[in-house]
Amino acid sequence: MEEILVFQAGQQKVEKKYRGMTHFDNLGDAKRALLCYSFRVILIHLEAEENSGKKLAEYVRDIPRYYLTPILFFAADDRFEKWAFHQIHCYDYLVRPVSSDKLLNLILPLTSKEENREEQIVFKCKDKEVLVNISELIYLMADNRYVRVHTIHDVYYVPYLCLSRFAGQYEEYFIQCHRAVVVNRSFVRHIDYTNGTVTVPGDTLDMGRSFYKYVRKEFDGKLSSRYNRK
Repeated sequence: MEEILVFQAGQQKVEKKYRGMTHFDNLGDAKRALLCYSFRVILIHLEAEENSGKKLAEYVRDIPRYYLTPILFFAADDRFEKWAFHQIHCYDYLVRPVSSDKLLNLILPLTSKEENREEQIVFKCKDKEVLVNISELIYLMADNRYVRVHTIHDVYYVPYLCLSRFAGQYEEYFIQCHRAVVVNRSFVRHIDYTNGTVTVPGDTLDMGRSFYKYVRKEFDGKLSSRYNRK
């Protein structure tokens, strides 16, 4: 887990007063970093003469794991303030200059590591957005144009969700065992390599042969009472 991403396309850089800050002045580099790492807070400088800061903010909100990540904007005036709060749902919008003390007072509470913070994912369903705790998400299964998201409480239908990309983004928690199935590692109860199935509470799911090697590598030698294999 990284701490703070700072994006400023202009020449003048924010003075680096906090050791957890990672600075970017190139939009492409910032986008790649967002996919490779998980940042707790995102600071974006908005410049009147160019739109890369706004483009980055919109890109952030299109990534499920960053849907609730605090974004702080810094700008020369308030011309983008309405957009920032209504479209991006930012944490705060500050007009420069901003003192180092004020900046630290804003970001330090946001980067504090809570012992029992619940990891969550936002899914965009057809007519609503659903916030799901990772600890309650059992598996995802492709179903024609939708992906069925099975939780311990309900099933949600999410359009246009790429399972391979989802599994890559949340590899710590999930494993893809079939081109159409991604499973929460914590809910795996049994792996049957003979019949090609993975058992989770209430369901037995297909495991694609091309995934055998990967699944075996991930689970063999790490089996506990939750992971059993004949």
